Amino acid sequence: MAKKSLMELVTSKAMLSPLCVGTKMTTEQLAGKNIIITDADLVSYTEQDKVVEFVVLTVCDENKKQLGYYQGGKALTEIFADVLADEDYTKEMRNDGVKIRLVPKRTQNGNNFTAVEV
Repeated sequence: MAKKSLMELVTSKAMLSPLCVGTKMTTEQLAGKNIIITDADLVSYTEQDKVVEFVVLTVCDENKKQLGYYQGGKALTEIFADVLADEDYTKEMRNDGVKIRLVPKRTQNGNNFTAVEV
């Protein structure tokens, strides 16, 4: 096996997921747009004796051109944990993509949250 270059080694150790490639997309950049998810990776780490889990998604436009990656919150983590748990769903996601839309909303108490439309 070929030895990684110094930059490949440093980059791979600095990222929480191999999907963290290109531009990190924000909710504000993606809000209201139709996007296609073509890959997902569950990430977990321990912080102050608490396990933190989130999903990293490969984000593409409607033509499946990669825009970057997005680190999803609770709803997206739950959705894509189920997708990744099933080999057939994972294969379908990677072949066809999953079309979603992130929609900024407010609770009745006025708190902001992001809804996921599939």
